[in-house]
Amino acid sequence: MTRRAMLAGTAALVGATTLMSTSPSRAQADNTFFKTFGGSVVPLPAGPRQTLSDGYIGALRIGPDGVPLTQLNGGWVIHPTILGNYLNSLLNSYETVSGGQPKNLARVVTTMEALLARAARRNGAVFLKYEFPWHAFNGDLPDPWYSSFGQSKFPQVAWRLWKITGERRWLQACRELVQAFYEGPVPGKTGLPWIAKVDPNHNLWLDEYPTPSGRESAVFNGHYYALHELSVYSQLSGDAQAQKLVSGAVQTLADYRNLCRHAGTFSHYFASTSANVPSYHYINTSCYLNVYNNTGWAPFATTVDQMISDWRFTEGKSAQLYLSGGYNHTIRKVTGSAGANAGSATTWKPGSNMVVASGARTQYVAFNGVWSRMDSGPRKGYWLLESIYGYPEGFDTDRCEYRFPRVLYFEKGKVTTFIADSRGHMTNPRVTTFNARSSAHTSLRAKVNGRQYAKLTDGSFAGRWAPLGGTVHF
Repeated sequence: MTRRAMLAGTAALVGATTLMSTSPSRAQADNTFFKTFGGSVVPLPAGPRQTLSDGYIGALRIGPDGVPLTQLNGGWVIHPTILGNYLNSLLNSYETVSGGQPKNLARVVTTMEALLARAARRNGAVFLKYEFPWHAFNGDLPDPWYSSFGQSKFPQVAWRLWKITGERRWLQACRELVQAFYEGPVPGKTGLPWIAKVDPNHNLWLDEYPTPSGRESAVFNGHYYALHELSVYSQLSGDAQAQKLVSGAVQTLADYRNLCRHAGTFSHYFASTSANVPSYHYINTSCYLNVYNNTGWAPFATTVDQMISDWRFTEGKSAQLYLSGGYNHTIRKVTGSAGANAGSATTWKPGSNMVVASGARTQYVAFNGVWSRMDSGPRKGYWLLESIYGYPEGFDTDRCEYRFPRVLYFEKGKVTTFIADSRGHMTNPRVTTFNARSSAHTSLRAKVNGRQYAKLTDGSFAGRWAPLGGTVHF
């Protein structure tokens, strides 16, 4: 399942984290009792709404019972993750277009009716089915299986249908969809539908790949994105049960942040084993940045700082690489995964400054550093070891925007701050001498001009960039 990182958020923390005093009732598989977060949790601001045509189907196909199907592994399947995004997009468009869109609204209604009719039910809870087998990192999942990742999108759909139609059946659907998060696995009983679990540490997991045996996968990014969807729903509805789930899910990320982080390398994919996946590090880092922007709790931002120092944050994407002429640059050919077939590193000294295209940026277990591929110029196809003499231009590399400005400390001594031009190159240096420890605020950090910087927001420093290091630090 693919995901996109989300930026920015909207609430300040107003207290310390707390542990609820009641002990969990595990024998009844009751997920009511779990640790909750002591501060505010507010969803990230929504982006611009896309307007779809009335009756839009995209790459989906309408199945025999009216459920849009997703093409997967050569077949057409019911995929709640895809459907949750699709139905909410249809409603976004319906609410945006003047006069509404009757075909899009009708499709949301018929799809929800069919999904609810096909769903598994248990103790007043509804579990939406993934109707295809799947292989996850923690084992094979049979057809059907269930997931908090997809289910978390549907309380929004049902609530919005209730607000649009006034039909109380959709309000009932909201309750049943949220109730599923409170029905954990029952010890000794296999095959029950479940999507959330309180672990032995009294932490709530919104589980992406629950196994029929009752073992949680505890996937960090899946847990966060379910948290995000529930937080959007809870803000829309004021649903106290959903708000409690969000609070518990945030506390889990707080308690397990040092397990998600894998010091000196890429982070762990899930908490229940030591497995980790390099391609998910930037997703994990983005999730912790998002949850900082959900809460304003400083330790979440500290975890992001640590994870950026452990492994690259920015995923490979199109960029322009600036290379300084007259300096040695380390380059190499890489043809195998994780550097298995990497050629020996060599040096290259261009005679003049140049800018070349790049479509990929990565980091390898086999050798140190962050590398950008050169897709134009005299060394096209080679990978460049990023340095202060060769780096991606602009402000998007390892970029972190903070909804809640962070405190930046200046130790005693001299600090040089800069203005960054449109390409990210530093100009107008200003040296400031601090005779005692001082502080300022920043709302943005990024790797600019080949180094880590933070952009200041206070007084005469506003708009200037300070290099992060021993003298300037969070």
